[in-house]
Amino acid sequence: MYRFARVIDNLVVEAATRAGNPKIVPALIEHLEAADAEPSKTRLAHAIDLTFEQIIGDFCGNVYLAALQREAHGYFRAAWEGAGLMPRPADERSQQHWHIFDAIRFGDAVEARHRMEEHFRLQALAPTVN
Repeated sequence: MYRFARVIDNLVVEAATRAGNPKIVPALIEHLEAADAEPSKTRLAHAIDLTFEQIIGDFCGNVYLAALQREAHGYFRAAWEGAGLMPRPADERSQQHWHIFDAIRFGDAVEARHRMEEHFRLQALAPTVN
C-alpha cells in the first residue's frame, strides 16, 4: 500500500504543478502556516496528517487521480496506524512540505515530484511505536 500511495502522490504533485492553478499557492501557504503554529504543531507531532498532500490533489486537475489519491490515503493511514508506526517529527515533515511547496510555486513539476519522492523516502524511515 505504501508504494501505491507513493506513486499516486508523486503523480498528483506533478499534475498539480503542471496545471498551474494560481489558487494552489495561497491554499498551501494557509495550510503550512497553520500546521506550523501552535496548537496544531503539537497535535501534528503525534499524528499522521495527509492534509498537505490532499490539498495538492484538490488542484491536480484530474478528478480520477484525485479520487485515487483519497482512496490510497485511507488505506495508507490504516496501514500506518495498524502497524503502530509514527510519522517523522513534525518539524522535519514541515520542512519537507515547504520544499515541495517551493517547487510547486515556481512551477517546476520535475522538482516537485523529486521533493515528494524524497518526502516519502524519509517517511519510510519512520520509527515503530513501542
